[in-house]
Amino acid sequence: TIASDQGNLSVTMGSLSANSTSAFSSQSVSNSATATSSAVDLQAVREVSVIGNVSETGAEIEILVSADDSNYYKRTDLSLFSDYNSGDFAKAFMVNSRYLKVKYENDSGSTKVISAVVVHKA
Repeated sequence: TIASDQGNLSVTMGSLSANSTSAFSSQSVSNSATATSSAVDLQAVREVSVIGNVSETGAEIEILVSADDSNYYKRTDLSLFSDYNSGDFAKAFMVNSRYLKVKYENDSGSTKVISAVVVHKA
């Protein structure tokens, strides 16, 4: 409680900054090929967003997770598909693993290009 004859109360809040790690930067993926990003270390992170674009509309983008950066497993509870008009994709979700990779498997019949980033607060 502040009395009417007291001055202003100064409040300072810490800031959160968004960290962005490039998973793919305009990477070409040949037909029948698979592209898997490098690992993103998510130590002490609770929620991430995976955002990007792939030139194959309706493509599935897989999220792989690991506790040890050695054994990776597909998050089968997540469905991430590129938009049927633009190829854009975005998904925010909780993570309970230390490491994350993004995977794209091209079965479209021609070479496709993918760009993606993993964004989280630190």
